[in-house]
Amino acid sequence: MTADAVPSVGGPTDSPPSGRRPAVSVVVPTYRRAGLLAVTLDSLDRLEHPPLEILVCTDDWSDGSDAVAARPGVTPLDTRRQGAAGHRNAGWMAAQGDVVAFIDDDCAASPGWLGALIEPFRDPDVVLVQGRTVPAATPSRRERSIDIPCEYGLYETCNIAYRRQALEDAGGFDESLAERFGPDIRIFGPPDPSDRGGVLSFAYRDLHPHDISQILDEYGVCVRAGHHCAKPLMRRLGVNATARASLALYNDESDVDRLADALAAAGAFFG
Repeated sequence: MTADAVPSVGGPTDSPPSGRRPAVSVVVPTYRRAGLLAVTLDSLDRLEHPPLEILVCTDDWSDGSDAVAARPGVTPLDTRRQGAAGHRNAGWMAAQGDVVAFIDDDCAASPGWLGALIEPFRDPDVVLVQGRTVPAATPSRRERSIDIPCEYGLYETCNIAYRRQALEDAGGFDESLAERFGPDIRIFGPPDPSDRGGVLSFAYRDLHPHDISQILDEYGVCVRAGHHCAKPLMRRLGVNATARASLALYNDESDVDRLADALAAAGAFFG
């Protein structure tokens, strides 16, 4: 993964004077992926501009992630919060840096990643910088990867940095979706439910949407799977396809619960 200076959003906040590089903490949310986490932390060990601290955040260390995180400069943090959003919130709340950078546990940072990501924060009006994320290799049919060559409005959290003050002002990351669906789901579209309609497009873990739709059908849940006549958008999002649930006036919370239960069953079936 490499990082570029990407256009930032937001207004001025309390920050170090212009021209000074702020202190930065790196937060790595993880969940039962000790092997991938080791690759991420190894890449952070090779950074040209080391951070003030690295916080590895999870609510489950049973896969040996605690041993992987037991290295100098890394603080393992038992979040007691579920989901990637909860892990990220616990991380930035515990961080000491003026800026908090986030990288996912399936990403490897290039040596110049953090230096490039933090450089724009010399301007006190910059509150958010997104890095460039590219696949390490061509994904197989059952693998999911994203390709973020430039900023286009979604601000994926796999490679991004915020001023701590901006996170405090925004109240951190929304944990509601993570609490219901867990850390392995990617929801496409606005994160705030008030900004979207009843159509929910998503990718779950590394499962192909057609496989998801078959399992959900066995549980009486009907979703659409595929390109949805929007293959250029799929390429833009870095996915082969998505599953899409359409909720309307005749649906209630029990239907959403059934969808969540069926997704969990799909995850258990495919391992």
